[in-house]
Amino acid sequence: MQCLDLTFRTLAASPNEAAIHVLEIALVDSDAGVRRRAVTALSQRREGRCGELLLKHWSAIDEAQKQSLRQHPGPLRAVIAASLTHVNDAIHEAIDAASFLRHFELIARLVDLAETHVSHTVRQSAGKAVAHLAELLGSQACDGHDPGSIRIDAMGRLAKSVEQFSLHRNRNLIDAFLLGSISRDSQLLQMLDSQSPHQDVLLSRLRHSNRPYIARLLASLLRRPKLELAIAALIGTRGDAIFRTAILDQVGIDPSSSTLHHLAMIGPLACLDVQPSAAAAMTDAAHAALLHIIAQTTASMQERLRFAVAAIRRHDTTTTHAATTLLMKLEPLDPKFWIDAAIELAGDFDARRSLSDDASLLGDLLDLLSHDDSAVVQA
Repeated sequence: MQCLDLTFRTLAASPNEAAIHVLEIALVDSDAGVRRRAVTALSQRREGRCGELLLKHWSAIDEAQKQSLRQHPGPLRAVIAASLTHVNDAIHEAIDAASFLRHFELIARLVDLAETHVSHTVRQSAGKAVAHLAELLGSQACDGHDPGSIRIDAMGRLAKSVEQFSLHRNRNLIDAFLLGSISRDSQLLQMLDSQSPHQDVLLSRLRHSNRPYIARLLASLLRRPKLELAIAALIGTRGDAIFRTAILDQVGIDPSSSTLHHLAMIGPLACLDVQPSAAAAMTDAAHAALLHIIAQTTASMQERLRFAVAAIRRHDTTTTHAATTLLMKLEPLDPKFWIDAAIELAGDFDARRSLSDDASLLGDLLDLLSHDDSAVVQA
């Protein structure tokens, strides 16, 4: 094995171009170890021909080797860029390699291909590659590691693509713009403005895309000081599970006053049409967020009470605190509600069989008067 390693180190460093021919043969050898060493050796040489061979056999290179090429692409980087610029047979491999190796500097060229290439397959492939790269940039920015000029340049090109959607009709590029954006981006906010001619196309993807990041972007707009009416309407009516996860995550356990204000303005959320029993399956943080949302969006005081009681029974500090806050904000119910419930409960207090929902709720609240947490008792 050591002899084999020495052989390939020699082939990688040899000034004799005949070594490339040997490595080309090794690249298709039946032995996986030989193929891996050939990939490494080719990436260490400088000749363009080495990059061409790596791109030609891109689909046969294993995942681990591709990962190593991400760190040390060698001559492959220039070959990919050239293959995306000129008509050639390796266009699909070049698109895939550019995406996998995270060549962000090639986003503009990939957008060009996604917009104008004669082949529908190439346009779709390039569009998906752009969306993948844009999501990586957007995720970094979301996590506080904005790549700066790289993302600025990419988003500038993608903004133009949004403006030209009627010409290219490639929805992957609209998704890419959203995937590369964060909620405070001025360019995004301008395009989502009610006066923007591009608002509708972005709203369509914010509504229909099943990409978690795009759902998260829509939900994160709740935290902005200002919320466009069209965005508010969309947040209220988008009802899928992906968006439910996003909205609970963005509201969180300690929502801001502007978030609470927006929720109250929107009213009931279609994605959170759940019962107290179903909420019990949520994580503690998600359950707490749900309680904050219910406090702002649910008109029924009885329904708010039921959710609060179910949360307190969970015996979790986070959800109990949120439930206590919900209880403290409730307006007094009609005395007749309590009287009717009390009469029914008094007739069957111990057994509590066949009680109405209202009487059962009153019994649960009376039980909570013995709770260990004084804040719960007070609420």
